[in-house]
Amino acid sequence: MNPLEPGTSEAINAVDLPLSAPDPGGLAQNFTAEELASLRRAVHDSARACGLAGDALDDFVVAVHELATNAVRHGGGRGRIDLRRDGDTLLCDIIDHGPGFPGGVPTPAGLPSPQTPGGRGLWLAQHLTDTLLITDSPGGVTVSVTACLPAPAPSGLPAPILADEWGQAQVEISPGVLVQATTNPTRAPHPVTATEPDTAKNAPEATGPREA
Repeated sequence: MNPLEPGTSEAINAVDLPLSAPDPGGLAQNFTAEELASLRRAVHDSARACGLAGDALDDFVVAVHELATNAVRHGGGRGRIDLRRDGDTLLCDIIDHGPGFPGGVPTPAGLPSPQTPGGRGLWLAQHLTDTLLITDSPGGVTVSVTACLPAPAPSGLPAPILADEWGQAQVEISPGVLVQATTNPTRAPHPVTATEPDTAKNAPEATGPREA
């Protein structure tokens, strides 16, 4: 046996290798009509864990809820959601197993008229997310929406502000990077202490006779 090769008892088991940690904000599950309310809460919590907040979070949750409702109504009574983060983008796929669109994939260009039944879910989802993509296939329809995540806030202590002898303020925005600002480019004068003249020392000496 080659001494450089590990023995049978020393062989590395690939199953024991550490796996990459799953996305803490990810969400992947099947759903039915009875689970739409709980799904909406799960989408809210997962999107917030991925970094979405404020009005963008509320809009995204409404959009996904509308798409999930469409999947239940028109896609065979059930669907599947796959929500995940990819860099600075939040992606969500809503998948159903219905017959698809017999007349072709609709284009949600405008809000349907009040007399038109349905069609508002896609319009809302388009306007409440950054992108919307509809994929029609023999096995069902997949609607994908995305939302841009905000940039993470800088961590750590507030940037220190330093001042040099020229009266210039320097703000450290990152380690080793200083931004300098000044309101008075001239050097501040050194303090001067005023002194009174010594009259006794500088007065001329009297040489004439003193008057009585």
